[in-house]
Formats: sequence, structure tokens, C-alpha cells
Amino acid sequence: MIHRPPYAAVGPLLGLLLASPAWAQPAAPPPPTPEETSAAAPAVSTEVAAGPRDVVYGAGARLRWVSVPSWMLGLFTKENQSLSSYGIAGEFFRRKGEMDIMFGLSYQRMGPPDGNWLGKGHDANIDTDLVQFRNFGFVGIDANLIWRSVISEYVAFRYGAGLGLAIMTGQMLRTSAANCTEQNKGDVTVCKPIVCRGTRCTEAELAASSRTGTIDNGPGDPHRFKDSNVPGAIPILNLVTGFDFHMPQDEGLELRLEGGFYDAFFLGMAAGYLF
Repeated sequence: MIHRPPYAAVGPLLGLLLASPAWAQPAAPPPPTPEETSAAAPAVSTEVAAGPRDVVYGAGARLRWVSVPSWMLGLFTKENQSLSSYGIAGEFFRRKGEMDIMFGLSYQRMGPPDGNWLGKGHDANIDTDLVQFRNFGFVGIDANLIWRSVISEYVAFRYGAGLGLAIMTGQMLRTSAANCTEQNKGDVTVCKPIVCRGTRCTEAELAASSRTGTIDNGPGDPHRFKDSNVPGAIPILNLVTGFDFHMPQDEGLELRLEGGFYDAFFLGMAAGYLF
């Protein structure tokens, strides 16, 4: 009788266990057919994901209150009439990033009320004139660079500058005033043309004194005339700062509050739309 070690039976038992389904390694799957490979492969889109546009365009309109104060006119005159008027314009702009290139077509009314004027270095008794502006203003075209600093999703700070050209409209009419002194040169009830009989000059009285020519004969023989020294065109200097407001209900709508200088000081508002 042959005696076997206790572990002698382990070999055949281990072989049976390894061959059993519980321990069997799965057979390698057959390689897929070309049809299966094509069906399983995910489709690759050739479309580029949409992102924010680099360049947008917009158009808008603006309304401004315009002012030339007496202290500014006082740099050149001893007597003047301050301007308080308005300006309107249409705008078109190109925006890339936070910079706008903006073009404007504007009309700005530049006629102060009727009143006496006297230049610096002139004698009030001889050179004080009653000056009247009729349909006086300009039509301007301008180009500007505007930078924007975003404060929030709905507000941006804006600032910039530009240049343009203004074509003058209307006329400036002058009539020599009499009885004027350095003290009363601004009082049109005393320092006034002698053709005016009442305390105030009437349009009829001044129109009757009108003469063809560029000058009158002074305080003793005044003739209302059109001042030929008004240029046909002047340059525009535009300096602007303010805020943009974006509307959450309409992403294309943009409102503005702004102030600055456009051949006169201004405060205004504007509305634009981004295409």
C-alpha cells in the first residue's frame, strides 16, 4: 500500500476548481466587424461651438442740453449773453471688446437770446452792439473713440474724445447801441440803438433800420447788418464721459447718461441698440 501525503490530492482538486466556471477566465471577444465599429463610434461634429462675437455694431440717438456760460464768454468779452440750448444727433458705432468707434451726425442750436455784447479792449460808448441770433447753429459730423470700463453686468463707465466738422447755419445781426457806459452796458433799456423808441427794441424798429453792407455808422446812425465774420465752418472738439446702462429684458438695448464738451458744455441722454 502506497501512502500519499495529505496534500497529494490537492493538485487534482485545484485543477478541477480552476477548470470550473466560477474560476474560468472569459474568453477574449472576437474583434468587431467594420459595421459594428462604424455604428459604435460617436459622431464627431464639425460645427464650432458658438461664443461671444468679437465685433458688434449699433445705432442710436442722443438729446443734449447745451450751455456756454458767461464766465467762458468773459474770456473774450466784457458784456455777453450766455447760451442755454439743445442739441440732437444720430449715431452709428462699431464695438470691439471694450472700445467703440463712433460716428455722429448732429444739429446743435447755438443762438443766445438778444442782448448787448462788448469785446474786451473796446470802448463801451462806441462799440457796444445789440446782437441778435437768427436760426443760428451748426450741422456737425464727428468721429470718436470711446472706451468702456465694465462695472457690472448692467453698468459700464464710458469716456472718450473725438473730432469733427460743423457747418454753420443762420445769421448774426448787429446794431450799434447808444448812451452806453461801462456801468450800464448790459442794460438794454438804456444802452440801446436810438431807433428804438420804447424801453425795449422791437423787431419792426430794428428791421426798418437794416441796410445792405457789413457795418453801420455807429451809435449816432445805426443800421442793423449781418455780421460777415461768422465762419462758414468750424472744427468740433468732442470730450465725453458718462455711464452705459444695459437692460436685462433686452440685451441689445443700451441707455446712456453723459456729459462733456462738444464746442459747448453739455449734459444729455442717449439710447442705442446693438445689432
